[in-house]
Amino acid sequence: MVCVKCGFNMEGAAPGRKLIKIIGILYIVFAVIGISSLIFIFTDVDLDMVEITGLTIALSIVIMIVEIVVGIFGIKYCGSPEKAKFLKTLAIIVIANTIASIIYNSTISISSFSWFPFFESLFGLVLPILFLIGVLKNLNVKGGE
Repeated sequence: MVCVKCGFNMEGAAPGRKLIKIIGILYIVFAVIGISSLIFIFTDVDLDMVEITGLTIALSIVIMIVEIVVGIFGIKYCGSPEKAKFLKTLAIIVIANTIASIIYNSTISISSFSWFPFFESLFGLVLPILFLIGVLKNLNVKGGE
């Protein structure tokens, strides 16, 4: 595909752009759903009935804000190999965030360990790893820093 304005050949320019854009959109959608869920918890449910701590709520909000930021930058810079290093940093932050969340969740539920939340948490690594794969594809293109 050739850009109509400048004549730049866009084929192969950013091989990871579709993957980054799709994951970016998913990050934004899931973060908005998560924020909506928190709003629902605060408005409709008696907090004494829900076993969540202030730290859990704070971590959830931070993670959702980071995911929205990563989603926005992923969509904005998905076709730009020059910004791949920046996106790689964001992907590593999200992976570290997810691993920290897995560790935190496993320490909270250590008395009542269940395999389902464990695998659910591991599944949370799928999107950040796919995002990183897309970014690494863009890094391999000439011009990626």
